Amino acid sequence: MISTPTLGRATQVLIFTFGLVAGLHYGRSFFIPLTFGIILAMLVLPVCKKLEGWGWKRGWAVLVCVLLILLIGAALVAALAAPVASFNEDLPQLQTSFQQKYAEVQQLLVEKFNIPVQKQQEALKQGASALKSVGKYVAGFVAGFFGFVAETLLVLVYVAFFLSGREKYENFVVQLNGGRNEGELRQMLGQISHVSSQYLVGRLLSILILAVLYTVGLSLVGLKYAVLMGSIAALLTIVPFVGTTLGGLFPLGAALFSGSGSPVAAVVVIVVVQLLDEYLLEPFIVGGKVNISPLTMVVGVVVGGLIWGVAGMILFIPLIGMAKIVFDHVPALHPYGYLIGTGESAGKEKEYVQKAKHWFKEKLGRAA
Repeated sequence: MISTPTLGRATQVLIFTFGLVAGLHYGRSFFIPLTFGIILAMLVLPVCKKLEGWGWKRGWAVLVCVLLILLIGAALVAALAAPVASFNEDLPQLQTSFQQKYAEVQQLLVEKFNIPVQKQQEALKQGASALKSVGKYVAGFVAGFFGFVAETLLVLVYVAFFLSGREKYENFVVQLNGGRNEGELRQMLGQISHVSSQYLVGRLLSILILAVLYTVGLSLVGLKYAVLMGSIAALLTIVPFVGTTLGGLFPLGAALFSGSGSPVAAVVVIVVVQLLDEYLLEPFIVGGKVNISPLTMVVGVVVGGLIWGVAGMILFIPLIGMAKIVFDHVPALHPYGYLIGTGESAGKEKEYVQKAKHWFKEKLGRAA
């Protein structure tokens, strides 16, 4: 028989979980910029420390870090400006091409399968109603992204404050614990900062490599909007699982309706690049930085999307990774860390990844 204290504890956990979810959902306009600010501050913290180590005053070092974030954002916008402008110029032509393709498909269904146009239109209406939720999801994705862009200034303010007073916030956590286990607490905070920054660096580097691979591959098959479609497909991979599939639809649609490039060749490029991402870029560059199980990642993406929209789908993976570190350092929370973890040590990797890294190190050592 299950003891009463166990049931009482389970009830407390459920109440806390529902309260946390409700607070995060209704306070998302506050928590989303704050969380982006914290994670971006952790991302540029090594740069800030390096500048301070060279004798820079903290204020100037923080300013450089904030400008670095702005510079990277401006570079991304500038890189996409010309392809977007070219795409907008050709948009009427693409709409005409879409109508022609639609008419050809209708005629093919009439001739080959004897399906009247009226039945096709009825089926299309039913499909449109079924896809309405997908349309809402895509619209929410775009709205969430541009909503974040509009809050960039507030995020940068958070970054500046977190970098400027980082010792104060670290001491605050230590004081909350009454000064006990100070060394372990500071080690835990260092691990949280390291894991979150390494995950983001790996993810950003993976996106950059994917953008190059998509652009080169789609250019080779003759797609007119290779740079734009490849960049969009790569950027969407920042959302695990969902973004990869959704991103592949953009170059495929461009190949179908632009009249440039073979749709079959475009599919081959998409599949090859996604396989490279799955078996090469993910293990080597992103790897197991957050050390959480695939099921936990899927649940994190889904729950994050429900609570914070697209921002939650991006942020919940590093947040769960941070929570995993906390669980591993608090004995009472060890079962939760075990539940969401991979069941492996933080440094353990797949055997083929270890062998490949060892091979590269040997080659580089000989070359040096």
